Amino acid sequence: MLLILYFLILLIVYRKYKSVVTILILLQVISLAAMFVVGRDYPIDTPVKLFQIILTAFVLTIVIVPWKNMGAIQKIYCTNEHKIKNLTIILLIISFFVFIVLLIIVIAVALFIQDMVQFRNVESVMDEFLRTYLPSSVRKASLLAYYLYQLSYFLIPLHFYYLSKRNFSMAILCFIMSLNIILFGLTFFSRASLINYFLIYGILFYMFKDTLGKRVKRNVLIGFIMLGIWMAIRIMGISSGRFDDDIIYRDTIPSYSKIQDNVVLYNYLSYMSQWYYNGMEVLDNYKYETMRGEISFNFILNALSYIGIVDYEHRSYIELRQKLLLNNWDQFIGLVPGWIYDFGYLVSLILAWCYNYIIRKLKPYNNSLSISNALLLVLLIQIPLFSIFYSALGGILYTFLLWIPINLYLRERIPIISDINDSK
Repeated sequence: MLLILYFLILLIVYRKYKSVVTILILLQVISLAAMFVVGRDYPIDTPVKLFQIILTAFVLTIVIVPWKNMGAIQKIYCTNEHKIKNLTIILLIISFFVFIVLLIIVIAVALFIQDMVQFRNVESVMDEFLRTYLPSSVRKASLLAYYLYQLSYFLIPLHFYYLSKRNFSMAILCFIMSLNIILFGLTFFSRASLINYFLIYGILFYMFKDTLGKRVKRNVLIGFIMLGIWMAIRIMGISSGRFDDDIIYRDTIPSYSKIQDNVVLYNYLSYMSQWYYNGMEVLDNYKYETMRGEISFNFILNALSYIGIVDYEHRSYIELRQKLLLNNWDQFIGLVPGWIYDFGYLVSLILAWCYNYIIRKLKPYNNSLSISNALLLVLLIQIPLFSIFYSALGGILYTFLLWIPINLYLRERIPIISDINDSK
């Protein structure tokens, strides 16, 4: 109750900015409101619990508030149109390869997988599927596709950039290839990828809507609504298949929940709000033993291990999560508990302040935002946007490494394609 009251006050205070900060705060309010419907709360009956609530509110405020400056963006600019075109072409070529590979896997999964719960949760079942139904060339390409699909995040701001320039053919291509984010999730019946894409696209549309003409803005809004309807239908299908006939999951619904008979509806609301009560519970059990950054660097460590640079076992990370997070090891625990278990209290606060500083430095100047900053913001927005689920830091660190050479290319004189042609 205390946290939802705090964010309601914050919503009133910051609504005047008419920027994405309003959406980010509203997501917190909706998530916490869903908690009361499912009948879960976190009783604040000790000073330690009060401290955890205050700390959670403090860190979330630090990472959300600087987004108040991300509003009224009227122009996305770049200093070299050739470089943007070259970058877009390269990203589209790579993404097309990823698109084909992921589409083949999605089709195979849809045709041959009957039990999606077993497919998702039993590793041997997924391995057997890959060996049985996919050619060896696709299996090998799938691993590369799983690492390269994250380049598709950059295509979303590029999509809006080309819409603002009225280059609709490039805008459509960028949009289609950005759907790799959704295809990746559909390869293993993930609802998260659909929700993530919808939230990211929606919040970028809100950021860049003033860069678009009225007709373009209307068409994009209609397309966004249609995409949302399709995603809602798809999510309902996945949820029904995973939970509707799951007797074990039905038995986990607490007797004090306001929803007893509709397992799927309960799951939706629990999905939105479980970070709060799970997160507070794991913070109660926190004994100052951290995961030494493995939550945030797990993806990178797995990649480095695959190519033989480091010796790292993903299984050891799972065992460490089970040891420290107990029954919540595979549940959403939210951003703040995730950071604390990853780095400890002090480093988590430093991370929050650094993030706050970076966002303030990236704010638009004279209502204009550089395309390079837009490509970085599509990654950084995921920290507060997904804070009601987990720490997105691990997901964006790898993609940030991909952004670095992109940023260097856009800022420096590196002759590629058109630059070479111009010099002849």
